[in-house]
Amino acid sequence: MKVCAIGLGRLGLPWALVAGEAGHQVVGVDADPSVVEAVNQRKVLTLEPGVAEMLGKPGCSLRATTSIADGLVDSDVSVVMVPTAYQSDGSFDLGAVLDVVNVIGLHSELTADPHLVLVVSTVSPGSISGTVRGTLERVTGRRLASRIGLAYSPEFHAIGSIVRDIRQPDLLIVGADDAWTGELASNLCRSLVALPVAIRKMSSTEAELTKLLLNCYVTTKISFANFVGELCEAYGANSWEVCDALGDDSRIGASYLRPGPPFGGPCFPSDNPALSASARAVGIEPYLPEAVLAVNERRYRQLHQELRRAGDGATVGVVGLEFKAGTGVIEGSPALELARRCLAEGRRVIIYDPLVMEKARTLGGVDVASSVAEVVVSSDVVLLANDDPTLSALVAEANRATTSPAIVIEPWSRHEP
Repeated sequence: MKVCAIGLGRLGLPWALVAGEAGHQVVGVDADPSVVEAVNQRKVLTLEPGVAEMLGKPGCSLRATTSIADGLVDSDVSVVMVPTAYQSDGSFDLGAVLDVVNVIGLHSELTADPHLVLVVSTVSPGSISGTVRGTLERVTGRRLASRIGLAYSPEFHAIGSIVRDIRQPDLLIVGADDAWTGELASNLCRSLVALPVAIRKMSSTEAELTKLLLNCYVTTKISFANFVGELCEAYGANSWEVCDALGDDSRIGASYLRPGPPFGGPCFPSDNPALSASARAVGIEPYLPEAVLAVNERRYRQLHQELRRAGDGATVGVVGLEFKAGTGVIEGSPALELARRCLAEGRRVIIYDPLVMEKARTLGGVDVASSVAEVVVSSDVVLLANDDPTLSALVAEANRATTSPAIVIEPWSRHEP
């Protein structure tokens, strides 16, 4: 197929590269000229595993442009992978998606006949069959049928394993409201997968709900594990032993059942507010997602309190700023949120993470160290915020070498009671 992949961000670039390796002719589109230039010059702007290898292969045919119209020429499918931030009420902002769909509609005569618009961006339930479809029909001046189709197929991936998750997904979901769009979308999704996997075909609204509910269930498990940790600490029990035992039950499973810091990242913090907004929109009280958010906030307060163990005016060191070690991503980082809370108290905060030093220098109010040792000797209490064993070893080594060891708080560590 000829594919126009719109949005070359965290998901879009890996997806476009995997699609190209699967034999599709892919043109990538991004509004940021620097991203387009980097792709065309085969420069890697991400630490995501697999991306550098695919982009650097001699046979890589991915071409990037800032023009959606350019990418749409003779294309069979346009895939929309632009970000959707959430609004004050928790629902997702469709602005970027609608802007793209509007341009696709205006230039629909450039595409192949028929042409499928496949939305991958996370959206609130009812968006595809409602506002998105309405926009596409209004711009094209016709009801969607044989000429142009619209479908929704969310990706279920984790930063740090996006390429693998596209190729080896646990599930594939295609939400379409007519048969041919569902079939074309299914064929495209199936072509990217390395191993056989069943495709669940459903309505677009069912697919939207599934995407949101799955992510919210994962955050529920994370919050539950942190509640287990709190309860076990109060009883002098080993929370890891308890979580390991719980995870052995097939009804529960071990994935994400691990005491640690609050959940964060680019996606998880928005999912429960979005689910709450979706529930309220149909008159349902969102007790569960709001409880998950409350437990997550409680975990923030617990760690913030631990950072006061050396005194209210003590200097706080933070080692490991990424929300997930090795990704280079600080968006939604619990470490940075805790640093902000300490800064708001008027405390000095010194930070270090070797993978994101350039980003760290743009953060206001904090001091940026040049090494782990500098953080340790300059701080009264140190938060080792992610589960990087190398950083953990460096903190321990630096603490042993100083005459005034810092208090070290390591949320991921498997401490005995």
